[in-house]
Amino acid sequence: MSDRKFELKNNEGTMWTSNLEILGRGTIKRNNKDQFVALVSHKNKEGKLIYEMMQSCGVIYFNAPEEKRGDSSPDFSGKIALNGSVRASMWENVSDRGTKYFNVKLKDTEETDPPF
Repeated sequence: MSDRKFELKNNEGTMWTSNLEILGRGTIKRNNKDQFVALVSHKNKEGKLIYEMMQSCGVIYFNAPEEKRGDSSPDFSGKIALNGSVRASMWENVSDRGTKYFNVKLKDTEETDPPF
């Protein structure tokens, strides 16, 4: 086993898919603006069930294999608002232990319109 510490790079990240359940999703009006939210449950490292309210930052689209430009094209992508307007690209992967996850890369855009 490697003793290398995992370090996130700016505008990159990982999203894990295991132990997640969406309990509900909907719209909450805050300061006269619709906010799109979801209630998600998952277990922390100690196995304790945690509930999180998550706010949507945009819509991500599935890129079908036959529509991709090449093998390195992302599996999912879209414009989101995350500390500014960014283009999100995501690639689906499986770890050495068989756990499904997504690699995520963000690229700043010049656009100022909200994604939805």
